[in-house]
Amino acid sequence: MSSTSEAGSWRVAGTGPTSGGIRALCARPTRLRVALVALERPDGLLIERLLDVGLAVVAVHSNEVKAMRPRYSLSGGKSDSFDSFVLAELARTDSHRFRVLVLESDRNKALRAMTRARESLVRTRVGLANQLRDRLRVRLARRQQGVLVS
Repeated sequence: MSSTSEAGSWRVAGTGPTSGGIRALCARPTRLRVALVALERPDGLLIERLLDVGLAVVAVHSNEVKAMRPRYSLSGGKSDSFDSFVLAELARTDSHRFRVLVLESDRNKALRAMTRARESLVRTRVGLANQLRDRLRVRLARRQQGVLVS
C-alpha cells in the first residue's frame, strides 16, 4: 500500500494484508487520512470493507496501470510496490478520470452471494455427474469384458 502527499512523496506501508487481517488493512488509510483509494479490482471483500469504513474507492484497470508505468519511471519494470505507487499517483492526479465505486445495496449483496452459491453448486453438480459417468463407463467396460469371456 502506498500513500502520496500533494508534494508527491510516497512510502510503501506494506503490499498486502498483514496478520491483523483485512480490517487492519482498511484502518490504515483512515489513520493516514487518505481521501481516495485506487485499486486494480472493482469488487471483492477488500472493496466492500473499504467502502464500509467510508473511503472513496476507484477501480483502475490493470492495463491502465501498465500504460502509466513509463510516466513515472524510465525502466518500466514491474513490481508490486511500484504499481502501488502508480495507483496512488493516479488517485492523486487523475482521479477525475475514474468512476468512484459506491456501496452496493443489501439486495445486490444478497443477489451476488446467491449467484456465487449457485455457481458453486453447478460446479459441484458437474463434477459429480462427471464422476458418475466415469464410474458407469468403467463398470460397463468390465461387464462387457465379462460377457465376452464367458
